Formats: sequence, C-alpha cells, structure tokens
Amino acid sequence: MAAQIQLFVSYAHEDQSYLDQLILQLDDLKNDIDVWCDRYINAGHTWDPMIKGKLDAAEIVVFLISEDFLNSSYIEEVEIARVLERSTCKIINVLAKPSAFAQVPELSRYQALPPPGQEIAAQANTAMAWLQVKSGIQKVIADIQRVRQESTSRRDPVVRYVLMIFMFMGIAASAYSYISYHGDIQQNSFNISMPLVLTFASLFGYVLVNKFS
Repeated sequence: MAAQIQLFVSYAHEDQSYLDQLILQLDDLKNDIDVWCDRYINAGHTWDPMIKGKLDAAEIVVFLISEDFLNSSYIEEVEIARVLERSTCKIINVLAKPSAFAQVPELSRYQALPPPGQEIAAQANTAMAWLQVKSGIQKVIADIQRVRQESTSRRDPVVRYVLMIFMFMGIAASAYSYISYHGDIQQNSFNISMPLVLTFASLFGYVLVNKFS
C-alpha cells in the first residue's frame, strides 16, 4: 500500500466552521491523504515547532483564505513564508470568504478553489462549492500519485538489475567454491557458505521488489 500524502491545513481560528466543512470533505480521501491542522495538537505539546515540522513534511498545503487569514501575522510570517520557501509542496488556496486575496501576489499566483469572486460564503449552494473544492484537491492528489508511480517505475528496473547481478555473482562464486574444493573442510565451508548467503539474499530481495513494486 502506497504511503499516504501528507496534507497540512492552514487557517484562521475565526474560520473554524469552514475548517470543519473542509475536513468533512477530505474524510472521503483518508485512504490517500493524512490531514493535519493545529487542532490536532494535544495538551502539553509545544505548538510552534510542531506546526513547523508538519509544514516541512507536507506535500500539499491548503490555505483556507479569508480576511482573518490574511490578517494573521503568524500565518503570514511563519506558515505562508515557510511554504513559499519550498519547491516540493503543492499549494491549494481555498477561498472561504471574500477577502483581499487578489492583492496578495505570492498566494494569488496559485490557482484557487473556487475561482476568485466565487468564494464559498458568497455562493447560494455551498454544498456544490465544497464538492468543487474536493474535486480540485483530488486532482492534485492524483498528480502526486502519478509522479510517485513514474519515479518508482524508473527506479525498480535498476534495483532488479543490480539484484540480478549479485545473484549471478553469488551463483558463480558458489560454483567456483565447489569446484575448487581441496579438503580444507573448515576453510572451504566458509568459501561455500558466503556465496550461498549472497545468492539467497539477492533472491529474497528480488522477490520483494517484484512483490511490492
């Protein structure tokens, strides 16, 4: 089973109700993603390093955009700044409420869900808006999974070839050890056993690669 994609939700605490709706939509995707936000920080934990650690590990960061979000100094100086420093993270802007989002070029250059001017709070049918958000996130998840699969497909043949080389080297070394047997039981036992170990280890690794790739 493929590892879950780490998804971080950045939001203003004034927008808790929108966060609830977002998490409800993402619950259907829990087999593919591991969703995290600061409400999952347990008592006794230091929240700042935990947030930064989760941000650094995230493959997808969802910004739940509102005026309160844009006015948060912590979100601006820590969360947004930290994410924009990375090139390996997908940024998804979810426009919860009307805001000055278009005037923030570092965020507005990323395609938003729903499109600007169609914020969720401004729509008569919010259920449809949330389905649009969910569909957009699913497409990003599918893109990441496709890239992962392509990377695995490129890597696996190399692994197989290396294992096969070791396997044949082990077989050849084992054969040579048997042929060159002179009667030194203890020494030749070592000469024979080591290539056999190499051979069986290579065979086991080859089986694993074929089973889980």
